[in-house]
Amino acid sequence: MNDVRRSSIKFANIFSAFLFLAGGWWLGCVRETGSPPLDTLPTEEQVAIAKADVETAKASMMHDGKYNCCIKPACDYCLLKAKGCACADLIDADQPVCTDCGLGWKNGKGSIPDVEPSEVKNVLESR
Repeated sequence: MNDVRRSSIKFANIFSAFLFLAGGWWLGCVRETGSPPLDTLPTEEQVAIAKADVETAKASMMHDGKYNCCIKPACDYCLLKAKGCACADLIDADQPVCTDCGLGWKNGKGSIPDVEPSEVKNVLESR
């Protein structure tokens, strides 16, 4: 009888430790991101979170002077590919801008006064 009781106590201790560790992991995920892991959310919510993260990153880089975009709203391409945007500076220097900015100008989203959209070239057009 003592062997059965000892193995029950041992199992209970191991199971309690497992629950403690699993709960700590889950709380760590929630505490780190403020929400459950992305793969547990519906796709629409994952996309909304990703878009918000992109906008937050761009705003932070703009504040730090590393994102000087030439269209409104600012492009995503430079954030994802170049880790910063200098397209407004490139227009001032009469150089081609990223593909997102070039398309933005063609669609009337340019944000620099006195620049004709037809004069703005993107890197693909300049090849």
